[in-house]
Amino acid sequence: MATSIGFIPSWHLDETLYSWAARFHAIHGNGSARETGALLFDAEHACRERDAPRNLHHFVNVTGGTLGNVHDLLRERTAIGLYLPFLSPSMLAAVKEKINCGKGIGWRAQFGMAASSLDSASQLRYCTTCIDEDRSNLGLSRWRVSHQWLGSWVCAEHGRPLCKVSPKRSAWELPTLCSQSMPPPSVSEAELMALIHLSKLAEHVARSEALDMDSVRQLALNGFREQGVTSWSHPVDRMQLARWFKSMPIVTWLARSQGPENKLAGGEWIHDLLRDRRVDHPLKWLVLWHALFSHEDQLSTVRRLQTPVSQPHWDASGQGRIWGTALDKLPADVNELLTGVTTVVQAAEQLGTTLLSLRKRLKQSGTTLKLLRSEQSLDERFNRSKVSIQIYMDENPLCTRTDVFLHCKTPYEWLRKHRPKELLLLMAKVPHRRSRQIALFI
Repeated sequence: MATSIGFIPSWHLDETLYSWAARFHAIHGNGSARETGALLFDAEHACRERDAPRNLHHFVNVTGGTLGNVHDLLRERTAIGLYLPFLSPSMLAAVKEKINCGKGIGWRAQFGMAASSLDSASQLRYCTTCIDEDRSNLGLSRWRVSHQWLGSWVCAEHGRPLCKVSPKRSAWELPTLCSQSMPPPSVSEAELMALIHLSKLAEHVARSEALDMDSVRQLALNGFREQGVTSWSHPVDRMQLARWFKSMPIVTWLARSQGPENKLAGGEWIHDLLRDRRVDHPLKWLVLWHALFSHEDQLSTVRRLQTPVSQPHWDASGQGRIWGTALDKLPADVNELLTGVTTVVQAAEQLGTTLLSLRKRLKQSGTTLKLLRSEQSLDERFNRSKVSIQIYMDENPLCTRTDVFLHCKTPYEWLRKHRPKELLLLMAKVPHRRSRQIALFI
């Protein structure tokens, strides 16, 4: 049974959960970071999990729920909150299960952050002007959650690039004007305006409910066609999209950045983002949405992302349609029929349409019969690999993760390469079984 703490400081505006715990540590004068971690999160090394400590249920219990429940803490007080609107239904169900039961893998792995090369687990960001104001008004500085979100590289309030720091110690630390922080790269006026637009977009999306990613993807395709980046009569071209993206002001900043976001500067990832039916990394969607609709005011850009179905869609002749069915989306039964036939001629005959009409519709959808079959093949391979590992785990309930790798090497490696998030969720069912380390000295 968790023991409640006596004095519970209130939130300082938009500070993160880690910032609150660091401030609690400083106010109570705890000499040991382990003691604070054990008291607040029932984990001595909780300070290392700067995104969100694993045992949030313990924190809710010791604070009596006065600072919010687990869902509120994740959504409003951690950088993880920006992942929630982008989660697929299956991953969202897994997250809700963990929120309810409090057991399972850590939050970074649960949200797929551990499998991403676009997230830095050790970096924190701050604004020097915000630190000065916090010390004058609040007495202590804070880590602002709006500075930790994906795509937030400038302080939208002060129009200044954010400094980055990678704490090395296992400690509860608040931001300081220290020399150990990495100075932000210089920015031009056009880059600064683009970064502010992106930062505000991230802030609005973090407060959103679950996004309809299928409709978002279709609206993005329509946006490219409306702006003349690609045509209605030809499939989407990878290099054409990359050339368009490289003309955006934000790309010059990404190219100079020393963080993991640097790999987005090429733009080749946009084609895969639009073609893949899986939900990809939120940062990619934020950067793409900013680049595609940066000419619009902030509210319109956000509204397009939050309610894509309510936005008008346009057919090849330029006629607007007020209902939400996008032209690009093939009905499920048609998609199933196309992947089951041998030739396009057979598909046209079974659909009762002409070969010319079917080919035109496939081009408008940015796909071909070959691509549809390729996607189906990947889905089938994913299901086979997942089932193969699951059968081994069911037949060997005492197996370790090493056993799974050794006996299911082929499906394991395929999932690691093509579906790393699903592999993490699957392997989370295998508990860690490590023998206790023998003491070096007696």
